[in-house]
Amino acid sequence: IDVNGTAGKTTPTKAGQLDGAPVLGYVFPTSLKPTDVGFGQTDGIVALALTSHPDFDDTPLWDENNDKIFDNDGLVWHPHWVVLTKDERVAGGLSVKQFKKADKTVVLPPTNPGMPMYMDSPGFPVTTMGKT
Repeated sequence: IDVNGTAGKTTPTKAGQLDGAPVLGYVFPTSLKPTDVGFGQTDGIVALALTSHPDFDDTPLWDENNDKIFDNDGLVWHPHWVVLTKDERVAGGLSVKQFKKADKTVVLPPTNPGMPMYMDSPGFPVTTMGKT
């Protein structure tokens, strides 16, 4: 993709808490089905999201900044598979589909970050160069 400015240079300012924490992202809807990327059967749009968020780390299996600490990398741009559903509360009208944590019928990929939403942390590398 081409962006204005330098790709990945802008990152959010830390808020100091998870609730209301800022997240920046590039989101790419796909024609994949949720089952294609490890989720159980569910309605929604599968997207690849590249995100940065300094207040939390949702990639517990990966050390994106290579400092041998696996829970401090939220600011580093990283990928997620997500399932999006309509949500009129947000700009753009879509948000990551959520579920009740007690719902044992939900199937998530083994690399999900443990949040009650259809999100996976596959660990793909994110590379930026100039405007791409």
